Amino acid sequence: MADTQEQPKENPKDYLGDSVYAEYDGYGIILTTNNGHGPSNTICMEPEVIEALNRFVARVTGRTGG
Repeated sequence: MADTQEQPKENPKDYLGDSVYAEYDGYGIILTTNNGHGPSNTICMEPEVIEALNRFVARVTGRTGG
């Protein structure tokens, strides 16, 4: 049986600002910081952590998605 999970295509890092970059690995989001000398910090966010971050942002900003 073939694997039906779609693999991400070429996925360059997106610059978010303040030396923070984001990329998607097909499962979660990987955040890295780069001060011009290569990545210095990495945070791998699983789907549950992404959801928790979205709830946090909604709570502190009063936004409800969309």
